[in-house]
Amino acid sequence: MTVPVLHTERLFLREMQPKDKEPFINFMTNRACTRYLMFTDEQKTRKGARRLFDYILNSYLSNEPVLALTVALKDRNEMIGSVGASPLETQGVYECYYSLFPGMTGHGYATEATRRLLQYLFQNKNAAEIRAYMHPKNKASQRVAQRLAMEYKGLHKHPVFQNDGLLYVSYPD
Repeated sequence: MTVPVLHTERLFLREMQPKDKEPFINFMTNRACTRYLMFTDEQKTRKGARRLFDYILNSYLSNEPVLALTVALKDRNEMIGSVGASPLETQGVYECYYSLFPGMTGHGYATEATRRLLQYLFQNKNAAEIRAYMHPKNKASQRVAQRLAMEYKGLHKHPVFQNDGLLYVSYPD
């Protein structure tokens, strides 16, 4: 089962490719980039990031691919970040995420990529609700959720990681 390539005006959202491995590892091992993200300490090492990247690539070959997509500028097709989503325990409820590499923030790419991801989930995955959990100090992620008109739900415990985070929710139109 393949994950489709999603297009926006300026971006491709596509399956991760072998050429994305080093940029992915560099991002995952940069403490400033991942300080608010819910990865394990092991995943933030070169070995752990390499293992996570390989897991994602291998999942694309399965019947249950991980919806983890490279965000790439159309004119260069080079990874500048990633977006993705995972189903939560309740049917039709997904959690989305978005992150960009240093130097790529402030151009609206996270908002543009996440908007397209949400459209895909509502149109193709019958999503009834899409959630974004974030660290209370992650102001950049909060601004993206606000620009996407996601509804602020306050501080909630994450259903998997059990840590407290701000919750924003989007519903189909």
